[in-house]
Amino acid sequence: MVQAPGHLPDLDSSYRDIAPSNCSAVWRSETCGRPRRRSALIGAKPQELTVLMPDSLCDQTQGSRARDPGVAMSELDDFLTPTLARQTEAEQALVNGDPGPRLAMTSTNDPVTVFGAKVPVRRGWDEVSDTLRWLAARWSGSTEYRFDLLAADVSGDLAYMIGFEHIANSVVGIPVEPYTLRVTHIFRREDGEWKIAHRHADYVPIDQTLPRHALTMKT
Repeated sequence: MVQAPGHLPDLDSSYRDIAPSNCSAVWRSETCGRPRRRSALIGAKPQELTVLMPDSLCDQTQGSRARDPGVAMSELDDFLTPTLARQTEAEQALVNGDPGPRLAMTSTNDPVTVFGAKVPVRRGWDEVSDTLRWLAARWSGSTEYRFDLLAADVSGDLAYMIGFEHIANSVVGIPVEPYTLRVTHIFRREDGEWKIAHRHADYVPIDQTLPRHALTMKT
């Protein structure tokens, strides 16, 4: 597997192993010289999450601070601080068989969609909520859920997060097995609360290298 470039003290070896070789821009332990960390409480076990943001976001927030100090980063902090912890708790409950917190965090308004790793496309609250309940009924015995955030941003009442989910649980009663998903969540602010309006998840390709012809293509 391809190793992520550079020194990554905040990431464990499994995360580095699945990192694409071309993501040096986002694999940083600091943003604008400041570490970006969040903590989430999973049951009785505190779990530290490292927030990594790309250079483009660093440049964006630096420019915004020159005009209105702290506004851009404050908006992102206001989104991430409650939402990341709540999402982590909801996903942890889901992979352990409880869909309640994840349902509560999902928008009931259209459009709401899911592109699941092992389920067909789902549209609308009825299909999405039924899918979450179906998944929860298949999952149990979770021993790990960890979300490594790669990037996030906010624009008005829309926001997104991308990252890797590290999961270990039992599926339909088989022994617990670990796996990793790369995921995108799109959030919509509804009545002052951030709700998940879209989820896209798939398995991380074993081979993270680009095809040879792609490396020579002109853009």
